[in-house]
Amino acid sequence: MDRTCREAYQLSHELYRTLGNYQPSPYAPWTAEDLAWLAGADDASGCYPDRATPAPAPTTPAPTDQLALF
Repeated sequence: MDRTCREAYQLSHELYRTLGNYQPSPYAPWTAEDLAWLAGADDASGCYPDRATPAPAPTTPAPTDQLALF
């Protein structure tokens, strides 16, 4: 057990010396398909495939719609 701990410490120290504080991600890197989907998912146009009809423009609220604090 002591030998295993020592080897793990030496490997950890070697990785720290070569990589610094960098920690590799446990997640898979993004693929080109992922990036293409992300770029096409939100183009800031407001037209999204799952929205059947555009929402009406908000109107100015009436004074009775405001919350009274006092």
